[in-house]
Amino acid sequence: MIEGEGVEPDIKVENDPYKEFMGEDAQLNKAIEVILEQLKDRKELPSIPPPPVKNK
Repeated sequence: MIEGEGVEPDIKVENDPYKEFMGEDAQLNKAIEVILEQLKDRKELPSIPPPPVKNK
């Protein structure tokens, strides 16, 4: 629960020590929320190209 100084986060989330002790991770919940939002804007992957012709 107590750690040293690390990398500055892109999104700041306050962790309630009691909730964290009880197993609820506010940082993980926020990360999941952000990723689910980003998945809504996901573009479709291009189709698979045909295999190369190697008999010429």
